Amino acid sequence: MGAIFGIVDLEARGTADHPLDRAKSVLLDYGPAPVVTWRSDQAFLAAAGHPWQLDSSGALAAHAPSGWVVAGDLMLDESERLPGDKRLPTENSIAEKVLWSLLEAGQDIHSHLFGDFALALWNQSQRRLVLARDHIGARPLYYSGNGLRLAFASDPRALLALPWVPCEIDERVIAQHLGLTPGSAGLALCRGIECLGPGQRLEWGDCKLEVSPWWQPEELPAQPPMRQEECVEQVRMLFDQAIDACLVPGAKIGAHCSGGLDSTAVALQAQHLLTNQGREFQALYSWSPEVSDTFPAGQQNDERAGLVELAQALEVPCRFTRVENADLTKLLDLDHHVHGLSGMYEELPVIAQARGDGVQVLLSGWGGDEFLTFNKRGYHVWLLTHGRLLRLIEQAPFSWRRPHRCFPALKWFGVRALLPMLPSSLRRRFARRNRQGPAPLWSEHLALTHADLLQLQGPFERALRSPRAWQLALLDSAHLAERMTCWSLWSAGSGLVHRYPLTDRRIVEFVLGLHPDNLYPEGRSRQLLVEALARHRFLRRDKADPVNERKRIHLLARMLDGLNRLRIGGALDGDCDWLDMERFRQTLGQVATDPQACRADQGVNLFRAAKVWTLWQRQQQGRLIDFCNSLEVAHGYGVD
Repeated sequence: MGAIFGIVDLEARGTADHPLDRAKSVLLDYGPAPVVTWRSDQAFLAAAGHPWQLDSSGALAAHAPSGWVVAGDLMLDESERLPGDKRLPTENSIAEKVLWSLLEAGQDIHSHLFGDFALALWNQSQRRLVLARDHIGARPLYYSGNGLRLAFASDPRALLALPWVPCEIDERVIAQHLGLTPGSAGLALCRGIECLGPGQRLEWGDCKLEVSPWWQPEELPAQPPMRQEECVEQVRMLFDQAIDACLVPGAKIGAHCSGGLDSTAVALQAQHLLTNQGREFQALYSWSPEVSDTFPAGQQNDERAGLVELAQALEVPCRFTRVENADLTKLLDLDHHVHGLSGMYEELPVIAQARGDGVQVLLSGWGGDEFLTFNKRGYHVWLLTHGRLLRLIEQAPFSWRRPHRCFPALKWFGVRALLPMLPSSLRRRFARRNRQGPAPLWSEHLALTHADLLQLQGPFERALRSPRAWQLALLDSAHLAERMTCWSLWSAGSGLVHRYPLTDRRIVEFVLGLHPDNLYPEGRSRQLLVEALARHRFLRRDKADPVNERKRIHLLARMLDGLNRLRIGGALDGDCDWLDMERFRQTLGQVATDPQACRADQGVNLFRAAKVWTLWQRQQQGRLIDFCNSLEVAHGYGVD
């Protein structure tokens, strides 16, 4: 991925070169190409990227007569169709095309962009700054305002290099992370730094800052039922279009494959299109571990066998994760204030392996479960409220006719169809009574200061009554953007770009408008993509990944063992304003004496606490920022 940074000072006080040089040094992590800069009395903008990227040498463009300057981390689809750029030669950079289109289409140019982007538009004569982020949040964009001065960056370290941006952790975000409370995804950890949300734009000027959505999926019209053949044909066309847009000319292409329907479909279609273009598909990459004494082959439901079969059909290698050599202390040593606290660490060795193979674009099926192959969340309530009782009965996973199955059937009906219709207060009470997870390891200080977090109502509690409402809630939660942001930062400097064709805006908008009868033909989930890609073999409707789950448990056990050794050695004897350290140490001791007593959710709870404890230690030691090697750990993870 690329990166951008900028600072605007309406008082024209200027910014000293030293902080700017420190901020620019962060951009050097994003590739060997020179950092492109533009400067005036009031503003400084910079952009960086890798040489292979189409926009790497021109992610920044200026047009003096109009006063507009464009800086962007841009991976756009069909950029040749941008409005107003017809007079530009095809070899012009994407940033120049966006700038020319801006002059024609106005400040809402971001609504015409398809693909992944973080975009900054500055008008020198109007003294106005516009920031925009793509609809799904595949590219991060942070900002920090201070009176008449505002700075923005793809990487929060660039903002923390500025002397007027406080390097302090926001305790409320810590409390939300420990408690897994609603709204914890996509938040910047440092006080004074905000993260622009997916599909949002920021307009700043005349001492006014306004953040508003430029993409509003809730306003997309719901479509009436259509012929299933037409629906399937439309999905096939959009899917092919999205995959093709991700196959950057001249770039080496790989795919992260879990063995499920989404990632398998992406890999199959990518290989099909690359073959037609006379290009090679590099490899498949998996979170699953290599075959070893710890994770032997031949066990029941071993997803690795299916991945090997798929790789053989594609005639490419399949790279599995190397677990035995992974050093989990590296994970705890990551700068969590930069990378976030909730990134899926399984991606680190995938990034390392893909980078070692020279892969430049890593395709992912991430987002398919939320949209194109969406499961039946909210569907049963919709059936009940629309009088589709026969179809609802057909959805039960067992026969209602057998007397001994009556109680499970009634329980299934109550949980799937009736419970979501209860008032929020009753539903939350029922959820608390049936919750099995451990209590957050909050300190007394956090528990008293942020007690209101326990009463927060998440988007999923408000949107259980239809599939569309669930999908909109998933977008609102920003969990997709959170993972994408983390993986973008982890792959910075490696020349590797993640692309997510199943979150293509055209696909998302089409699926959000679908009638449930088209989304679930004959009441079957995930059927829409299966029918659209019937030409491909090896499509699997569902996957079982017990090996990957065993790997997670194995890593978790090693991490807990390492933490317990720290406890015995006295390294955890200190205080932490964010954690109940006594309960933290006590729980670690219990797990050490009886590993079977540690459930998976309790282990995850301890893992979250360990990351928070590491972050606290960094803050106390005044080393939250290390500009030399803050991404070095991520780049070296999983490499022998």
